[in-house]
Amino acid sequence: MVQFTWHDGTIKNLHVDLATLYDFQKRLKSAVRLYESRIDWLSSGSRKIFGALSEESVVILVDLSVSNTNYLIHIQHSLRLLLEQQIMNKKFFNIIGFGRHIKKWKNTVVKPTACLLQEAWKWVLELECEGTHNVLKALKEALENEEERKHNINIDGIYLFTSGIPDQPIQTICSYLEEKACGKKLKCHTILFNVDDYDVNGPIPGKILETKHKMTKDDLI
Repeated sequence: MVQFTWHDGTIKNLHVDLATLYDFQKRLKSAVRLYESRIDWLSSGSRKIFGALSEESVVILVDLSVSNTNYLIHIQHSLRLLLEQQIMNKKFFNIIGFGRHIKKWKNTVVKPTACLLQEAWKWVLELECEGTHNVLKALKEALENEEERKHNINIDGIYLFTSGIPDQPIQTICSYLEEKACGKKLKCHTILFNVDDYDVNGPIPGKILETKHKMTKDDLI
């Protein structure tokens, strides 16, 4: 018997079976190793940047404002990792760049294939930065597509890959998203990257933060 302090402050006499305790210890260590392996996986590659894409139909919105001109190569590298590691198992996908103008890879979402992923990567390599953060227009391009509506295709996830505050008021964007998400499974995720850090090779995005939840007012501040 072993005396043990209970949660209410009383002392309990407990019988400890060493064989059972040893078995529990082994199972606990196995569970810890599994969690550690999962954390390592989530902290690698594109998952470190975008998290794990859980939706079936996704649209990636890429910030191509002029402030990101010097960091375009890092944005392209991040998108390459995403295309290589996570897009193939999606049902539909598309990429939309926003700055002074909206640049759509495809007019509608498409089913991923090896050829289309390669085509998407070549398109990403040709992107250029200009203008400011026209987030609202990019969201409208992603969510107000008549062709997709005709074919009963609903966008489940929007991934906003950005580096700054949008041109439009936060309240306007949040109201628009709330309206579009009403009665649907739509989720908007924001991925904010910081371009203020430097290393020996020059300026790079210092940290890429991932958020995996519905967009709120605080996400874009």
